[in-house]
Amino acid sequence: MSARATDLPPGWECAPIQDVERMGRYSPGGYYAVNIGDSLHKNRYRIVHKLGHGTFSTVWLAKDTHHYRYVALKIGTGDANFKEASILENVAPNELLPPLLDRFVLEGPNGKHPCYATIPARMTISDALDASDCRLFELDVARALAAQMALAVSSLHSHGLAHGDLHLGNIALRMTSDMNSMTPKDLYDTYGLPRREEVEHLEGKPLPPGIPAYGILPVWLGGKSEYVRLPDAQILLVDFSEAFYPDKEKKFESRTPALLRPPEARFESNQALGLSSDIWTLACSMWEVLGQGPLFKSFFRDEDVIAAQQVEALSPLLPAWWKRWEARGEWFTEAGDPIKEDTDEVETLEDKFKISMQQSRVAEKMPLFDAQEEREILKMFRSMLVFAPKSRATIGQVIDSEWMQKWALPAYHELQKWKE
Repeated sequence: MSARATDLPPGWECAPIQDVERMGRYSPGGYYAVNIGDSLHKNRYRIVHKLGHGTFSTVWLAKDTHHYRYVALKIGTGDANFKEASILENVAPNELLPPLLDRFVLEGPNGKHPCYATIPARMTISDALDASDCRLFELDVARALAAQMALAVSSLHSHGLAHGDLHLGNIALRMTSDMNSMTPKDLYDTYGLPRREEVEHLEGKPLPPGIPAYGILPVWLGGKSEYVRLPDAQILLVDFSEAFYPDKEKKFESRTPALLRPPEARFESNQALGLSSDIWTLACSMWEVLGQGPLFKSFFRDEDVIAAQQVEALSPLLPAWWKRWEARGEWFTEAGDPIKEDTDEVETLEDKFKISMQQSRVAEKMPLFDAQEEREILKMFRSMLVFAPKSRATIGQVIDSEWMQKWALPAYHELQKWKE
């Protein structure tokens, strides 16, 4: 028998609102209640819009009245440990990483809430692709995005720091210069007023103490991927909640989405992850930027389906991994040969490139990668998507690759000219 609303902890008996944090987290150790128009931290930050939320924070677009600029204000829950703020303090300033502009604590009925201000973004790369029907970027934009992703990872690795959760939801596009110059009224005229939805008790009763009367929906400042132009393709690598220093701490579990998760996280679960785990997830993320859709696909995020695709596309698993993979017989003989009746169903990396990178662009009447660039892209990806972590390319080798040097970095340098 399901529990009645009155049997639930305070706040959890409220009806959920799509795209809004759970009201049950407005309790001790939970969220700090914020309203549009609030002035926080000695009246310095005036809340203009909501940008989003996570398990341990809400994120707001605020006007910094001291410097007359917009900031993203991340307000942690009462039980949050803002490790990422400390990480950003210790990493050298870099235009591809969000600078820590301010850091403070707010006290409220749910505890002490760590807060920090940084540069706001208008959307993630994942958002841009999800908003699009074709799920593609123009070639120069895709190249520039991939170059910046590699350079951002290089900046972290130079400090001995692994990001630990590289995916397109953690790579954001900066606000454009015209957005930064808008007044709050201009923003509202262009992107709409903040939207609120009334919070309702599941049984129609009065709301428990501390629960906001309204849930505030995040504003959409973004656009479709195919409409992103080179001057507006500047990224920020965000969310350092899973970041770690492999030389100083041991991390065995990867919380990266299953389609991008490095294979050692499954097959060598007793071995600590390292910087090379970022290289695998970077490759999978760059693939989705350059082409259409993920490199490996599984509707239910089935680990065995993903592993089978990895073997088909890349190479046999390491012998020890092969023996540990109990489901291998569903796809392969003991010798490692595919057992599919139709061999055309087996997709090599070259097949995946043809479908994702080329045929998708033909269908959208977009320019294609030429044969030389295709060879160099595949060469770079093969160096990154190596099963043995120690044999994978380092981030320095990725940046020194022919494709990066001749195609991706030049596109990024062209982007930089627009800022001058």
